[in-house]
Amino acid sequence: MKKGKKAQVTIFIIIAISLALIFLVIYLNKDKITLINKDPEIGIAQELINDCFELGSQNSPFLFGKQGGIVNPEKTIEIEGLNISVLYSKDEIELLTVSEMENELSELFNENFLKCIDNFSYLESRGYITERGILESEIRLNDEVEFEINFPVNIRKEESSYQLKNDYSKTIPIRFDRYYGLIDKIISQQKTNPGDLDIVSLLDYGLNINATRAGDNLVFLLEDDKSETNNKTYKFLFGVEIN
Repeated sequence: MKKGKKAQVTIFIIIAISLALIFLVIYLNKDKITLINKDPEIGIAQELINDCFELGSQNSPFLFGKQGGIVNPEKTIEIEGLNISVLYSKDEIELLTVSEMENELSELFNENFLKCIDNFSYLESRGYITERGILESEIRLNDEVEFEINFPVNIRKEESSYQLKNDYSKTIPIRFDRYYGLIDKIISQQKTNPGDLDIVSLLDYGLNINATRAGDNLVFLLEDDKSETNNKTYKFLFGVEIN
């Protein structure tokens, strides 16, 4: 046999093996493929998780920033319906570490995410059985805000079952490290000279700073033109006691 014919035979053999493997994968997963093709409700369940993850990763950091980086603060200032954390009072610094803030934000995200999916009540009212594992979330606050979650979900109805996607990730363009550095600097200044601000040194962080007197407190609003998502600039509010 000539070399050209041998090469052609080899190619046909490779194609045949590849097709056989494809058909084997399809056969082994036929129940899943049939279910998702014939049951659009499964697609709705997956979209629900996708949407709730998107909403949670977008909204949780903004709510977190408006509260001063603490989900349930002990000392707050109420302004326009917001309970803003007081991060410094009478030589006591309430500013959390970055690691502690990551845990706080994870707690806030998890709570909102689970409320959003509502135990898949939509599916269960239609005779489906949903089995969900433990929601595990990891959030990293650095030059961006990174979300990663693992959420195993299996849906059954009669003899069919389908496992939804487990892992989700998203990065939000919020320069949190700059916010944190500036907050820490402001608190250090207030501890040394209550009520005074060294504006020049604070401008090094590249954020917009607004300070307002509220009784015995200064309330700070920090914004960053480069920390924007969905046409919203990220805001971080917190208070410091000056008397």
